[in-house]
Amino acid sequence: MIEIDQYRGDAEHLAEFVSLVWRESYAGLMTCPVWSAEYMRWHFPLEHPETRRRMLAAYDGDQLAGVLLGLPLDYRTPEHRIPGSLWSWLSIHPAYRGRHLAVRLDQARVELMKSLGSRLVVSYRFFGSRHSQAERPGHSLNRNKLFLRKLRFWSRVLDPVRFHRWDLKRFEGFLGLLSYPVAGIPDPGQWGAAIRPFRPSDLPMCLALLQRMTTNMSLAIDWSNATLQRQLLGSPLSRTLVFEEQGAVRGLVNFHLMPFLGRGIVEQIGIFDLFALEELPPGGRVALVNRALRELRDAGAILALTPSLGQVPLSTLLKTRWSPTRPETHLVLQWTGEPVPVKPDLPLQLLWR
Repeated sequence: MIEIDQYRGDAEHLAEFVSLVWRESYAGLMTCPVWSAEYMRWHFPLEHPETRRRMLAAYDGDQLAGVLLGLPLDYRTPEHRIPGSLWSWLSIHPAYRGRHLAVRLDQARVELMKSLGSRLVVSYRFFGSRHSQAERPGHSLNRNKLFLRKLRFWSRVLDPVRFHRWDLKRFEGFLGLLSYPVAGIPDPGQWGAAIRPFRPSDLPMCLALLQRMTTNMSLAIDWSNATLQRQLLGSPLSRTLVFEEQGAVRGLVNFHLMPFLGRGIVEQIGIFDLFALEELPPGGRVALVNRALRELRDAGAILALTPSLGQVPLSTLLKTRWSPTRPETHLVLQWTGEPVPVKPDLPLQLLWR
């Protein structure tokens, strides 16, 4: 008898289980993340009792059969504040597939969110490979799921030779190799003195900056002091650079390194989570993004990625030599109560997990 319960283990076991399931499912077929215990500790501080409430697990006795994990994140539109969560990491062990565990975990998630007064679940579905086991729009498990829009990513190749060896899509790898002449990252120049690493004392200014930036967005995270502190300071994996002008933080970028399995090789990929560039001049925006790219390259990343949500001006992306990919991911909103209108084509500010 398989039961749905809260996850009972530690971060090490969770990272090992999820990474194993994804390797078993996708190794050699499509690129996939390799999660570390430190990454799991960042997102799921297990010392807090409330954390496990959103960590759903399927157990066959003491054997872990599957997980579905959520992060408490509230959202807002220009007219509404919405209590919600970000959910991801659905992983069903191959030995337990075909037993409707994904359906049961999804149902348990909806009931849990209702009990917590949470109205919105944000999640993603990758459809860019025929091997992906992600849910498709025509096979939704719950009619309250809205496949809001297809997302493309912007990518920036940092090491063309290693990227070519790593990428499973040979044509993309070849194009990455051709980017070698323009893969260099310019020095920030005159703006460099204004750019520095984030300090804990910057947190109130960064929170205010993000709140100003997201006021009129179609859907954005309603950051609190606690959730932003977790994002920026919750792990050594998270890195943040700020642009300081006359003692005030006028811009920021937040990013982290993530190992991805490609063509039999694990390489580091830089994931950009947050941008706040609106209050910077065009040259300052370019300098801040380039400084972050240089840090990622120096840390061994072969590629940087960020979802196309409208956080970054197109001119900044082009001047810092990013390229758009094909849209291969669905952004999915799941409502546990009355839906709030969200315009799919306007800028969004969300985390991709």
